[in-house]
Amino acid sequence: MAQITTAQDLVAALSKCVGGEHIECSTPLTGVALKNHRFPADKPVRIKGHFRADQRARNGWTNALEAFGCANIEFEESHFEGVVVSDYERYARGLYIERGERIALRRCRLGDGNQGALINRVDGLVIEDCDFQSLGNFGLQGAVLKNFVLRRNIFSGFHLAFDATLSAHVSPHGDAVQLMAVPGYEAGCERGLFEDNLVWCDADNKVQGIYLQDLADCALKAGRPHRDIHFRRDVLLGAGWDALALDVAGGGLVIEDVQALMIQGGRLAPSDPPGGQHVVEARINIAREIGAQVIRSTASRLMLPGQYNARIGGFTTAPQISQAEADRIARQWLNRHRSAPSKPSDPRAAEIEQLTVERRQLDGQRAQITRRIRQIDNRLRTLRRAAA
Repeated sequence: MAQITTAQDLVAALSKCVGGEHIECSTPLTGVALKNHRFPADKPVRIKGHFRADQRARNGWTNALEAFGCANIEFEESHFEGVVVSDYERYARGLYIERGERIALRRCRLGDGNQGALINRVDGLVIEDCDFQSLGNFGLQGAVLKNFVLRRNIFSGFHLAFDATLSAHVSPHGDAVQLMAVPGYEAGCERGLFEDNLVWCDADNKVQGIYLQDLADCALKAGRPHRDIHFRRDVLLGAGWDALALDVAGGGLVIEDVQALMIQGGRLAPSDPPGGQHVVEARINIAREIGAQVIRSTASRLMLPGQYNARIGGFTTAPQISQAEADRIARQWLNRHRSAPSKPSDPRAAEIEQLTVERRQLDGQRAQITRRIRQIDNRLRTLRRAAA
């Protein structure tokens, strides 16, 4: 395979593939657009690379990589990078996929911008062992997903711009995962599995966890609501408003061994809607009266509509926890699912793990430090003007 150094090289290489090839990009690529690259189901093409959005972008829709109408492509150990101007000014999106079959992301990083990924109309999506990190808004957004799996992914390091002057394209109300049915996409998501995922917020940057909505009942009216969605062993730490907000009108909703815990303290998020109540719970919020199962799960509160016919097999109401306790639970998750493959005798393994955990903790503290510096600067300006 020829050396891949430009977006054009990657497109040309894919055009020559027949299935089963492995393409590795040797330098970061910008402006990658893949269209109608389709390969046999038993011979996916694997791609590894670093894809960067145009660093001049100051919007929320420029993409590091976009793909249209592709099938049987797997991205492995790839980085999809947006634009970071400052902690609270982030733009662009890592990945955009529109229509496709059997698309996979494994061991990838999607972050360092406004949004991680937007994926619509894909049948057979797999996202495993990926990091959605250092984002200003959403981790994953999507619509009309079928037969999809999200497994062992991390959503963390959010930087929510509460001051609208800092970024016109960053919402103070972010979601780790947001799957919507909206006009133009009048069909829900179906046959989906969320398994062993971690949403890890810090006290100052609480995002909503996993959100499935049918806007104005457009999918329900079309006879294609969200249906058959299963959550298993997902851990949501500090997810505000709702840890799980689920408008699954088609039935088949199962919540099993899910742990949703609110972190004490930190800055209050702006109310939604403006002027409303500040919600700081980690709730499981089930919107429809159609049956669901809740099995051995924990949250601040379980919200059900009236006359609900859910089967509750062991729900526990949890108090708020400290940031230190949240970090301890997150480290347990990391030990289970992200253990370094180094040999036990390798003395570097312990240091790698220690530094990785410390790096995540410092990333969480950065927001609080930045906020305090801004307060000090504002107070100094006021005092100096008064003393002049």
